[in-house]
Amino acid sequence: MEVTKSTFPVHLPSILHDLSVCSFVALDFEFSGVAPRQTGGGSRSKQTLQERYTEIKKAAEKYQILQIGLTVVLEDVETGRYTLKPYNFHLSPLIDPKLEVERTWSYQSGAVEFLLKHGFRMDAPFTEGIPYISRSEQKEAISKVLERHNRDIENRASDTSSPFELGESEAESVEFLLTVRKMINAWLEEGERAPAYLNIPPPSCRVSVNGETTVISSLNKNQKLLVHKLVEREFPKLVTIGKSTWVKIIHYDEAREDAVHQRRMHKIQERCQQQTGFRWIIEALVGGNLSKLHDAAFSKLVATAGHRTKQEAVKEVADGIRTRLQEKRPAVVGHNLLTDMIYLWRCFLGDLPETVGEFQEQLHKHFPLLIDTKYLATYECGSINPVASLTEVYENLKDTEGPEFVIHPDHGKYNHSERFHEAGYDSLLTAQIFLKLASQLPKAQQSDSSNTSYTGSEWSQHTATSSDGIDNRNVSNLGGIPPTPAAQAETSLQALSLSEAKAARDSRVQSRFAHGNLFDTLAADDTIDQIDDSNVTGPSNTVMNEVKVQEMVAEGKLIPRFDSPIWDIYGNKLRVFGTAERVFALGHESPEQAL
Repeated sequence: MEVTKSTFPVHLPSILHDLSVCSFVALDFEFSGVAPRQTGGGSRSKQTLQERYTEIKKAAEKYQILQIGLTVVLEDVETGRYTLKPYNFHLSPLIDPKLEVERTWSYQSGAVEFLLKHGFRMDAPFTEGIPYISRSEQKEAISKVLERHNRDIENRASDTSSPFELGESEAESVEFLLTVRKMINAWLEEGERAPAYLNIPPPSCRVSVNGETTVISSLNKNQKLLVHKLVEREFPKLVTIGKSTWVKIIHYDEAREDAVHQRRMHKIQERCQQQTGFRWIIEALVGGNLSKLHDAAFSKLVATAGHRTKQEAVKEVADGIRTRLQEKRPAVVGHNLLTDMIYLWRCFLGDLPETVGEFQEQLHKHFPLLIDTKYLATYECGSINPVASLTEVYENLKDTEGPEFVIHPDHGKYNHSERFHEAGYDSLLTAQIFLKLASQLPKAQQSDSSNTSYTGSEWSQHTATSSDGIDNRNVSNLGGIPPTPAAQAETSLQALSLSEAKAARDSRVQSRFAHGNLFDTLAADDTIDQIDDSNVTGPSNTVMNEVKVQEMVAEGKLIPRFDSPIWDIYGNKLRVFGTAERVFALGHESPEQAL
């Protein structure tokens, strides 16, 4: 599905709801430039992970994310079917000038040539792109208003003035300021008899320029700026208010100025909220604060209000989505994820840490589980780097067995065409690759049968109508809410040993991963089952017991649960060929542990 800046507000609440109940999401980006490709050979030693990180960091600080692909994957544990919802977004590099934040970005000729070759429209980010503001940019915009207010308070508290002087070459401006200064002093000398304000220029203002008297009826932009600066420097007990063609001067009043400051702060915060745009989705993925997104944005998700008012029902839905995203963030899947994560951080969160170790720790705090399909596809590949681009991995896995999945009927853009290197399409391929690889992982059948807690991937299938008022069959097959502790406890009592199922699965799976390179052994048959609206059914009210779920995992019908120990082996490790360490491990792990 193509989402533009005009349709983004319509789709955002459904996307956020899906993120709160989905199994996982797949991400892909297209950039305006990338770090230079490293060439091997000769006596040159491999880069360290720190050197590679520094190199990509430098590129991320210079270039822009132009396009984002996001595929949300919902799991039905009763039918063993996954529903894929791919989205394609262009990201606008432009920012509201009234925020007074400068954003510098660049294009790399090689990247542009690559994008054009694959059908990218260079105008799309500007004409259709979704706006955004990073956390650091928002902080800068607000801090500028605060700094201006605090500086104004300090200047007035000191009650000191300093002459506002211009160079000799600016004779006309000097004469203009001399006239303005005389008018202000004459107004002040009138004391209580003077009007409450002074307009510059007043009616029929006469200014001497080069010995000739000129009547001024309005001010240009430069003259208005001169008046503002003159009053700020020489008359700290006065305040200027800019108008269209003149400047109004009034006496300083602390209470009034505090009210003006509060209005400015409210206005800048509203502008930041309007500019947040795509960052709402990133905040959802990293467990950020969604409280500033008005409840009204979620109103279209409420099918019926029942005994509540519409406002109460909408608030309950909004609070439920926010709570679930805070408590259980979805796993994030990508291919060759390190570059994507560095650019994502710089684009939406702020300045990148200087050291790769600090970035590993900070990234893990924001993304509890990252899964790199390139790492999965090249696990234990030995010292020779296999060919592992997204396209090549997909082609090698095209005929391989995996869990059943369908593409949601509202997201059929890619049903009949291949759009390699379009972010939305590549994220869809990444999701499909992950489903196939995850169901075949060695030890996938060895998940802990005593662990009966439900993960976010299972939440979406427990109720057809959730307690927060969303009819999950009517709202894009959205899903429901987590089971109650009582339901979990009842399911826990039903858990039985899965040793036989595990053993059967082990003999089948282990043969596939006996080689160093997975691609040598992958061969089976799988097709994407296209569906229409009549085939889309809502989740069942029946809570699947853990035994059946684990059996389906062992049979490869479902991927391993994300709280399974298997992800301690395959999760949070990003493949970085060309470096001495070869792996970027999130958290506190050493490179040796990662390997």
